[in-house]
Amino acid sequence: MNAPRMLRPSRTMLPIRRGLATMLGLEVFESSSASLFGGEKKLSVRDFALPSEYANRNVVLLARPSNSPLPDALPAGAGGFSVLGVVQLSGGTAPYENRQAFESDVSRHQVPPGSEVYRKYAGESGGAWPGPLGDVYAWSIDSAEPKPEWHARFQGGATPAITRRHK
Repeated sequence: MNAPRMLRPSRTMLPIRRGLATMLGLEVFESSSASLFGGEKKLSVRDFALPSEYANRNVVLLARPSNSPLPDALPAGAGGFSVLGVVQLSGGTAPYENRQAFESDVSRHQVPPGSEVYRKYAGESGGAWPGPLGDVYAWSIDSAEPKPEWHARFQGGATPAITRRHK
């Protein structure tokens, strides 16, 4: 697929424990970094509304190299993902009203008709709306920064412990 992959279309938010601090994490495809940090990707498409406790807060992107979701919990250093960067999200509280509205945002969410991610959220072009997952939400990506410098120092660059909070 030539189009950049979207943020993982699942209900996946994970708190990351770093010492006494807890950080929020969001699963994404590893391949999403170029469009995200290059500024082309302005929306993340999900099948649930952005939880209010995640809006306008730093959320760490947990990059997975495969389509398999992360397990519900992993100890520090277990691997299976890497820290890709940090985003701030907003909006995403109302679903797209119809396919036309979803498709009019293609330049911002980068989910073109005919792509695997499009079929996952919207179904086949011209089909019933909403698609197979139900309502589709666009979370605004207000800022996106590559992996923070502290990560390289954190546990020698090892992956932090994670525990799933939302599905």
